[in-house]
Amino acid sequence: MVCPRCRAILDQELSGTCPNCGMPYARTTTVVMKTSAVLIAADGGPHVYPSVADVPTSLRRALQESTNGANAATILIADRRGKEEIARALERIGESEDASASVVGRRWLGLSWRNWIAVAIGFATGVAAWLLLSHHW
Repeated sequence: MVCPRCRAILDQELSGTCPNCGMPYARTTTVVMKTSAVLIAADGGPHVYPSVADVPTSLRRALQESTNGANAATILIADRRGKEEIARALERIGESEDASASVVGRRWLGLSWRNWIAVAIGFATGVAAWLLLSHHW
């Protein structure tokens, strides 16, 4: 850990004051708690299971079929700190997708090769029309 005031290296295991400038510091920790629950309202009433693996086999098939549909979604409930962690995770995912997209689809001046083919066909059509119309028969 580094002191925010004087940039001295501090002992990460303890909290205290900086030996150089006397600024108090506390060891910071990040804790992410991941929990899940599966609520199924079928077979005579609502049942809560701690994970999908704990859902009975007959209900698990129906659960998997329904969550693979177009109306399925993931619901995240988090406090302010959790929201910030989720935002950071999504940014990291977006950055990795941008990097992979630039490698897979090569672009020149912001257009894909399909768009450049369309531009070339349009240009060739325009030149052909100009040549036909400008020629004096």
